[in-house]
Amino acid sequence: MRRKTLKYLIYRDLFLARKQLFGYGAIALLMMVLGILVSLSTKCGNLAHVPEQYRDVLEECLFMFSCVLPVYMCAGVGISVVESMQFDDARWHRFRLSTPVSGYIFALSKYIILLGIEAVCTGIVLVYMWGDSVIRGDEVSFRTIAFMLVVTFVLLMFGLLMQILILLLGTFERALIAMVVIQVPVMCLVLTCFLLSAAIPEDVGMQFFLDLSETCLPQVSIVFLIFLLVSFIVTAALYERREK
Repeated sequence: MRRKTLKYLIYRDLFLARKQLFGYGAIALLMMVLGILVSLSTKCGNLAHVPEQYRDVLEECLFMFSCVLPVYMCAGVGISVVESMQFDDARWHRFRLSTPVSGYIFALSKYIILLGIEAVCTGIVLVYMWGDSVIRGDEVSFRTIAFMLVVTFVLLMFGLLMQILILLLGTFERALIAMVVIQVPVMCLVLTCFLLSAAIPEDVGMQFFLDLSETCLPQVSIVFLIFLLVSFIVTAALYERREK
């Protein structure tokens, strides 16, 4: 019975998030197609005739198309599931309160969808990065994969935090304002730490962030796993609290 309940809840959450998933998925697909076209242009298009002195700048821009933008958009596909929580109206809350289903089951269905979609998107991004590297004649380095994973973990943690804020504040708009209030001091703290660090070179480029991602990947992974566990417990506790 519990498995059937979980299956129905997963289907419900997917149905509510269908428009967000389609919208973000279409944008992510468009960005990957654009990245492939730009990479093809470096071999048989206008970008193949770029002078040698501008090659370094071109490589920086190509990295944005081949890794950063597709990773960001695919991470947004998973996070878009969180936006569907705003569609839980008063009738659904009354129905949920009248059922004997545990709050942990409600939380588990949302986490299965969020992590499952994110895993699928991560696989698609890896395939895209491999195809892009084949076109450009490069290899997908571990640093690039580490950068992709770090960005995905960070964005996913923000998505999990947004999910908790929606449960606490009731609407997506209030949760978004609270997220901005939280993000600003965090970003200021991170930037301050970077500026005070003596290890930062004067000409900070993508190579620096690639090296930093490779170094920090184990720590970021541990923080993500801890945050994932804590956020699940908090989300389930919020659902349990509303059942009383």
